[in-house]
Amino acid sequence: MGNVVLDKNLVLLDLRDYNEAAKEPINEAYNLPSAYLKRHYRTIKNHDIIILVADEMSKNTGIRFLRRKGFHVVGYSFIGDNKQQFLNKCCMEGGVMNGI
Repeated sequence: MGNVVLDKNLVLLDLRDYNEAAKEPINEAYNLPSAYLKRHYRTIKNHDIIILVADEMSKNTGIRFLRRKGFHVVGYSFIGDNKQQFLNKCCMEGGVMNGI
C-alpha cells in the first residue's frame, strides 16, 4: 500500500476497516484501518491529511492520534451513501468536505 497524494500536499487516509473499505473502495485513498493506526502511522507521508471514516468515534480518535504524532489533519468525511458526492467535491474540485 502506498499513499496516494492528490496534489503535492494532500493525502486521503481511509481509516475504515478493510471490510468496509472493500465494499465502497476509494482508489485515491490510502487504507489504514483505525485498529492498525498506532502500529503503522509511520507509513503515512507527512502531508496535509483528509481522513475518511465510517463514524464519529473513528473521526475523533483518528484526528486526535494523528495530531499528537505531528500530522496536519485538514478535513474529514464520513463515507457511506454519499461516496460519489464526496469524491466529486473533494477530489475533482480540490476542496475539503469538512474542514477542521
